[in-house]
Amino acid sequence: MEEAMRRRLYPGEDRPEEPEEQSAGFHNLADQLADGYAGVRALEAGALKAPADLEWEETQDDWSIEPNVVESEGEKDRTKLLFSALGVLLLALIPRLIFLFVVTDPGVVIPTWSNDTFHHWQVAYLSKEIGFQQGFLRLWDLKGMEYFWGLLHPLLLASAFQVTGSVDIMIPRLLSLIAGSLNIVFLYLLGVKYWNGRVGLAIALLTALNPIVIFNDPSGMVEPLGFVFLLAGIYFYPQRSFLAGLLFALGAMARAEGWLFSLGLIFAALILKGRTNRKLPLVLGWAIPMLLYMRYLFVWTENPIYPVYWNFLANAAGKWVYRDTYTPYQLAAKPVLVGAFIMAVIAALWVLWKKPKGYLLHLLGLGTTAFITGFIGLTAYLTGYETWFWLTRFFAFSYTYLGVLVAILFMEWLPRRLKAPVGGSLAWAGVGATLLAIQLTWPPVLYDVTSGYTNQPSKSILTEYGRIVNEAHEGGVVLIPEDNPQVTYAVVRYGGITADELLGQMYSPLYYFSGDPFANWDVVGPQMWQWLEAEDVSVLVTYPNDSRFQQLIAKRPQIFTYVATLPESPMDVYKVGRQ
Repeated sequence: MEEAMRRRLYPGEDRPEEPEEQSAGFHNLADQLADGYAGVRALEAGALKAPADLEWEETQDDWSIEPNVVESEGEKDRTKLLFSALGVLLLALIPRLIFLFVVTDPGVVIPTWSNDTFHHWQVAYLSKEIGFQQGFLRLWDLKGMEYFWGLLHPLLLASAFQVTGSVDIMIPRLLSLIAGSLNIVFLYLLGVKYWNGRVGLAIALLTALNPIVIFNDPSGMVEPLGFVFLLAGIYFYPQRSFLAGLLFALGAMARAEGWLFSLGLIFAALILKGRTNRKLPLVLGWAIPMLLYMRYLFVWTENPIYPVYWNFLANAAGKWVYRDTYTPYQLAAKPVLVGAFIMAVIAALWVLWKKPKGYLLHLLGLGTTAFITGFIGLTAYLTGYETWFWLTRFFAFSYTYLGVLVAILFMEWLPRRLKAPVGGSLAWAGVGATLLAIQLTWPPVLYDVTSGYTNQPSKSILTEYGRIVNEAHEGGVVLIPEDNPQVTYAVVRYGGITADELLGQMYSPLYYFSGDPFANWDVVGPQMWQWLEAEDVSVLVTYPNDSRFQQLIAKRPQIFTYVATLPESPMDVYKVGRQ
């Protein structure tokens, strides 16, 4: 690095010789500059200026600055870095596209345990078709969870629906796949920026070819998108501090965890000694859009931290508990989760104290791990823990960060302690061995692909859903379960039902009645019939064990005509007449 820095200051083969005194002084300043920020200060004190495109990174404190040679060596190096990044993007995209279109059935959403991909689709589709017409960026849902995750993802999906003219479930899956691939690009760039090209390449390989990360990236979930903005913000800080703050804010708008992670990164940047003119733009870049976002949330939900409250505070307090007691495997997992949480917290405190190269990236990896292990292991959310959580999006970035640590170990730490070429050979051997070892996670990944922990309906089954409902529908509104967005997707994508012909059952008077509605049928009955007629409900899709509508059917059987039971599903379809 020192020689590269000197070459940047002395572009010719020989150093200038006249005037001799100034040349000698300039040479000394160049030596200082190669050592860090102290040289920059000395250069300024000597009334000399470094090249205009010379940039540096804060690493230890105000007097320890590591020059950023990669961004300082001119247009040639920038072009080389750009092509390298494009190569890494291709490296990430190929296995994910193969996994999506060859290994798996693209008509079945994975991970199979989650309905959330369909729910994200539902929020984006209904917001585009209904919500945005109701008010500025008004999101919409059949279950009242439109603001639960964040604003950015449904906006991007709605835009993609508009541009493509399609509402296929593959659009959110491709969006998360692209976002996951961009995460690997930024990890590569961070490896180059803070360490060297070999570290960046090793990080890219270990992440791009990690089966669990490949498994989660095309899932259509939100996490890959949120991390893109956080990693990009780390990459652009401190040279473009305002942009970094803005990217952190976008990460918060993409996923509720982004609120916590972005605040943590900004806090870590602020407590370091350094120039205020780098920190103030960072804060402003984050605070301005976040204050506007909080105002937006307050207008529509009356809670300026709505996603944080319902994702974490309510869940941690047990408002949405899954079970009344813990299962044996949950109790067995608790010490593992708590142990991982403690280790991640200790490591994060060490990073804050020592401030090694790439400390913000380290803090994001450790903070993510501490958050998810602590949230599951130390709160009421443990009642929802399942053994297959370790394969899911919850831990995907933790595995990614482990790849970063392995790359630094073999490509940075080991070569410094072993003489070349032995050190380089052992480094690549270590990375290769790790890469082969993580391929052993393919069997459990493929088990979830082929069998699944809970089965999702295939494309053919969803098509049949749409056909049955479409044949029963002769105008009016289709009343569907609020907790099954697959049905929403099926009747829209394959049944030709439009958004204004759909209604979620959660909005019926039965849902909001305090107490047993059927014990007070004299009050609730007329309200229910009036509601059905006012909403022009002509088709009902319901579960056989849903007492709300089964008792309704029992009281007025002449109004409801059974049509069919949806295949591979307990849901029944009825035509709804008039009183």
